[in-house]
Amino acid sequence: MKADEAYQCGKCGLPLFFHDDIGHARDTIRANIEALGKAACDAVLVDCATCGSALGNVYPKLMEELGLSADGAWAVATKVWNMGEFVQENFRRLAPHLEPDQPQEDVTYHLPCHLKNHGKGPSRVEALLQALPHVDYRHAPDWDVCCGGGGLFGNEFPEISRKIVATKIAHALDSGARHWATGCPGCRVQLAGNLPRKGLMTACHPMEIVARGLTTDHY
Repeated sequence: MKADEAYQCGKCGLPLFFHDDIGHARDTIRANIEALGKAACDAVLVDCATCGSALGNVYPKLMEELGLSADGAWAVATKVWNMGEFVQENFRRLAPHLEPDQPQEDVTYHLPCHLKNHGKGPSRVEALLQALPHVDYRHAPDWDVCCGGGGLFGNEFPEISRKIVATKIAHALDSGARHWATGCPGCRVQLAGNLPRKGLMTACHPMEIVARGLTTDHY
């Protein structure tokens, strides 16, 4: 893979497309499809819900809309997994490497909209967190409701966005959790950035929670 291809592969291109930068979006998408298509792998893991939606669902449709061959995009799409869902699917392989006697962490979860709509099951990452021996999972009633960020929605409609996220924050705090896991960078910014004060909760990726439960000899 060339250096410029590797750089392009670090971006899914979906935000560019949504903001009408079709040329750069098309180049990025084609570079990703080509690079990932060459990889001899069984699964393509993504740690961002939006990127997973792009690679696993949107790419083939966009290629068809742009009048380009979608064969390569479909081949990649069949391999795409959200990282949390992949670990949950293969939990039996992870379980022997988890420390059973660690102090428990109080954790709640926010399901990103892109993962809810284009993942392999809306409850998979929540089920993963519930299965971790070092997690005291606290279910929030609106765990699967939009955070109010929605790309640039929070910038374009700030008052509505603040009302949505304020309700989610109230419910998360009521759960008693100290850590708020979500697999979307935009959601983490929205949730953490609107907390009434620092130190109330820590917004993090679900894989950070998983990593803290590994035994010291997992390598």
